[in-house]
Amino acid sequence: MSFYIKLQMTDTSFWHRLILEASKIDYGEPLPDLTDRFLSVWSRHYHRIASIASIQAPLLEIGAGYGVLAAGLAALSNGPVWATEHPSRKYVTKSDYRRFLESRGVGLVLQDLCQGLPFRSKCFQQVYCCDVIEHLPPHLVPRLVSEMARVLVPGGELIISTPNLYRLGNVFRFVMGYSINPPVGTPQFGETWGHIREFTAKEVRSLLESCGFETADCCFERNPYFTADAFGDENIFSKRGAGWINRINRMLRGITPFLGDEMFILFRRKIE
Repeated sequence: MSFYIKLQMTDTSFWHRLILEASKIDYGEPLPDLTDRFLSVWSRHYHRIASIASIQAPLLEIGAGYGVLAAGLAALSNGPVWATEHPSRKYVTKSDYRRFLESRGVGLVLQDLCQGLPFRSKCFQQVYCCDVIEHLPPHLVPRLVSEMARVLVPGGELIISTPNLYRLGNVFRFVMGYSINPPVGTPQFGETWGHIREFTAKEVRSLLESCGFETADCCFERNPYFTADAFGDENIFSKRGAGWINRINRMLRGITPFLGDEMFILFRRKIE
């Protein structure tokens, strides 16, 4: 990897620009308002995912969504990149969405994760499963983990990001007597869902380690949107209250990182 590409990885402006490029695509559904705050938060989010491990191809991203992460990983890698997305999402049939990915060297595969992964065993150096497992029915998560282990080479890396159930906003919710679970009747998008089940870091590590992985790194980051917007109309915090929680979280970051809003965990498949 060239020095220029390595320099890009240390700069959140790379992801800022990529989000703006992707926002020009007609996804067939409303996009979030691209405020300075939104761009800052999600640029930092993608940067954290990309920097938790050296990018190694061939790699797979599960749940491509709007395509930003897959496109960025392809730009920063030196080999083939594949991404999966559910065939029911409207944007997967959009020509400009496909061009956005194909022009950056991303191969898109339409697949329902309930049916497993349509790849041969031991064919990827890395798998990225970012902001996915919280959208799956809990009984399907172990099966997906087993499938990710199958397609990784021994010693290959799995990068998982997912909301932290034990985040500070949820601690406040629980103390105030409210549920910290996503509400029943979570929104549906095509045949996919909003957040169904969230996890603690200990739960994720325990599950992955039982499926042949070892934990290599774990870190937490703040995401102010998880305090204010995680439950939509179910949210109990006013805008001012959410702001105070986010400020407290920022001040406590160095003391209680495990109260961060989202976790980023690097696993390695054990060598048999």
